[in-house]
Amino acid sequence: MKKKLTILFALSGLVFLFATCNRTETDCCTPGDDTGTLELRFKGVFDDAPLMMYAASYPYEAGMSLRLQLFLFYLSDMNLVEKNGKSIKIKDIEVVNFANIQSEVAANEGVTIRINNVPAGKYSALKTGIGVSSELNKTNPGNYSAKHPLSDNYWSAAMGYIFTKMEGNADLDNNGSFETKLTFHIGANSLYRSKSFDKELVINAKETTQLDFVVDLRKLLVASEGNFLDFRKTSIDHTTNMEIASFIMNNLVNAIEVK
Repeated sequence: MKKKLTILFALSGLVFLFATCNRTETDCCTPGDDTGTLELRFKGVFDDAPLMMYAASYPYEAGMSLRLQLFLFYLSDMNLVEKNGKSIKIKDIEVVNFANIQSEVAANEGVTIRINNVPAGKYSALKTGIGVSSELNKTNPGNYSAKHPLSDNYWSAAMGYIFTKMEGNADLDNNGSFETKLTFHIGANSLYRSKSFDKELVINAKETTQLDFVVDLRKLLVASEGNFLDFRKTSIDHTTNMEIASFIMNNLVNAIEVK
């Protein structure tokens, strides 16, 4: 009888292991001979110039100039799409954070997200949410370890996460003083967006494949000629003005491009 119970518990453990494989906080699947690594590298720019925090100023609309101190955004429910249309989830959540990009060397290196144990195969696209999915937005930092992407950027009052942050200073009258503080913290379930990056790629077993992206912060702030975020009117918003929040999130979708 004792031997039968031991076998039963062992089988139960195996069932639990396979059931939870695709819900780990870090990687896609159990390591094996048929998996590889995918590196997503994000290079930030402001128009044609390397995007650097603190280290540079950028010309803006209406004669204004900007200096950046922080820029980040979340990606959720990241899936690779096979040529037959089938999606394979490779990551629940990641944050692309340019806070430490403070030199031209760092800007050229970009921000790299490494995803291990990706099933080997040929894929036609990377499909991802932009922001924090509604399921994960119900959680809070107490649910995660200190190094987890969702251990920070949480609004206790709103009971949810900030999807994207942009902070810096603006010189509104071109006198070189950069006197106006810029703070835009955007996040709400209704602002969640998604995008499919069409790009053929191959994941080989036990090898690393790199996928390069460009993120143009100017495109986040300027939708088209004459249609831009005017810091003379609004320089701080914490998702109180939904028109501004939607403007930023819609633009963020267009600001991220695969190379």
